[in-house]
Amino acid sequence: MTALPGLFPCTGVGSLPHLDARTAVFEVLSRFREIPYWPQLPRRTPLEHMYPQFAAALPGASDLGERLTMKSGETLLPAAEAFYAAFLSGDLSPFAIPAERAAGLHALLAAGVGPFPAVKGQVTGPVSFGLMVCDREKKPVFYDPVGRDVLVKYLLRVAQWQVSMLRRLSDTVILTLDELRGQVPQGRNRFDAAPGRIAHKDEVIDPPHGPAGEVFHPRLAGLSGDAALARPVLCPR
Repeated sequence: MTALPGLFPCTGVGSLPHLDARTAVFEVLSRFREIPYWPQLPRRTPLEHMYPQFAAALPGASDLGERLTMKSGETLLPAAEAFYAAFLSGDLSPFAIPAERAAGLHALLAAGVGPFPAVKGQVTGPVSFGLMVCDREKKPVFYDPVGRDVLVKYLLRVAQWQVSMLRRLSDTVILTLDELRGQVPQGRNRFDAAPGRIAHKDEVIDPPHGPAGEVFHPRLAGLSGDAALARPVLCPR
């Protein structure tokens, strides 16, 4: 692993207001020379918003206008069977993020720069994704056992594909899970959002179920979210 110089240098969170991907990448490279990141550009297209950006091959997903929905339960099973076959194959290519959904990522990879001490990417976390994306009955897919399992495993492969691409720029890849509180009631943690516990955090954080164990070791993982989420996950009692 490439050693980081001195104190941990600064990097960026993700989103920029630019419409042109190459301009956004130039801005990133001019300001974050040690740990560049790929910029998300939600003003460029709704496909770069934090949920559809990572849903290009999500089983059972469809766009209703600017709203992303996902099948659940028995209606998801045919797509889930094909997904599990792809998941178990170990081939990451079906989980690639296309350029129309991540222009900044592809522009950074094509910029002819590097190597860097480290490089940073990001992916929407499965808890936020599963609570904010609903089926046609407006039920969050994270409450559906099939939908949740597919979603967690799908985002795992998307994250792994992203790491494999970013390793072209650095041996040290930092990947953050973006978990935002969204509509979880004030004072409640996303992992405890009514009724009862929607899922134990081990389902989305700890190996072998979730992204961290398979994606990050020996790379670096980060969590982007508010303190109510981050504190019990990063600093468990």
